[in-house]
Amino acid sequence: MLIWDGDILIRYSLVGLFILTIIPLRKNLILFSAVFVYILHSIYALQLNAPPILPVQADAPITHSTYLQLVIFRSKEIFVSYSTIDSFFYSVKVLSFMLFGLYCSSLLTLPRQNKFNWPTMLMLLVSIRMATAILSFVLQGSEADIIISFLNYLLTPSIYVTALLTLTTIEALKGVIFFFSSVGRMSLTNYLLQNLVMTFIFYSYGLDQYQKWQPWQLLAFAVLLFLVQGYISSLWLQYQNQGPVEKLWRYFTYERQAKRKAQLK
Repeated sequence: MLIWDGDILIRYSLVGLFILTIIPLRKNLILFSAVFVYILHSIYALQLNAPPILPVQADAPITHSTYLQLVIFRSKEIFVSYSTIDSFFYSVKVLSFMLFGLYCSSLLTLPRQNKFNWPTMLMLLVSIRMATAILSFVLQGSEADIIISFLNYLLTPSIYVTALLTLTTIEALKGVIFFFSSVGRMSLTNYLLQNLVMTFIFYSYGLDQYQKWQPWQLLAFAVLLFLVQGYISSLWLQYQNQGPVEKLWRYFTYERQAKRKAQLK
């Protein structure tokens, strides 16, 4: 909110805070919770005969506002966006996705040294997903389509996870994987840095370049910025275990609590 409106990421971060309380649960219970929460969302969607839709936020007056005016504007828009029943059930859907992702993360503890054939699993899941896509098109609007949509909800993220695990088995891609993993390990730092750079370039309180660049210039700059961040992240992690913002976040969420418990003992 202090840098930009955050879009869907604010909702993700709020739901993510709730996820922290669920991490200690057993894996099967997490999977059950993911399915149960998604069913709640589906029941609400069936009553509406449509999925919950987020309220459309007004575009921020980027080109003619001071920093303080933009912060006030974003605060009002975020409050309006999060105060509807549709907004709540959209968050319920996000929660179900995160719970399923938390369950899938447990797959990373499985043996990686070619003891499990991830490429074959990926091909199988993609084939099933293509079949369900065809069925969904043929049965569009029927009750069976609702069941297929639920299967797709499980299949699609499973394909993402399996694809990532497949990449880890390819020896030639180890350097590329290290590059992207470095960016991922410092994702919060990189996200905030991207926002600081982009808002300074395009907002009126910075260089005021909004709508003054060609699409190819925007794309080229975005790729260049990502590559620079990847290089800096790889270099940083050669000397540190985590990014600066990640370290600060970890201190306030884990280490400070651990110190308090130690003091109480």
